Amino acid sequence: MFLDSPTCLNFAVPHKVFPCNECVLMRFVPVERRKEGIPCHYIPLTEAGDTVKTVEAWADQSELEGLVKAWLQRAIEQLERTLRDSTEERQPKTNQ
Repeated sequence: MFLDSPTCLNFAVPHKVFPCNECVLMRFVPVERRKEGIPCHYIPLTEAGDTVKTVEAWADQSELEGLVKAWLQRAIEQLERTLRDSTEERQPKTNQ
């Protein structure tokens, strides 16, 4: 899934040029899975822990894409919350 998208550092190259540990998605990969051949396929997509690797066994492409899309939306929301909270912490407090 992630390998075939422009998200991948090695997208559209015939062989792996860049190491996965340079990928922005690594922050979502559990530490114990970061040495896997395709670590991004071990990102937990659901609260139940479903990953691209496990979902490929039972879902069709459309279902997999739906799970990845939902995960991506949640990840973006979390990153936006973190950024907003961080920005608010750095703002000077004003007395009213």
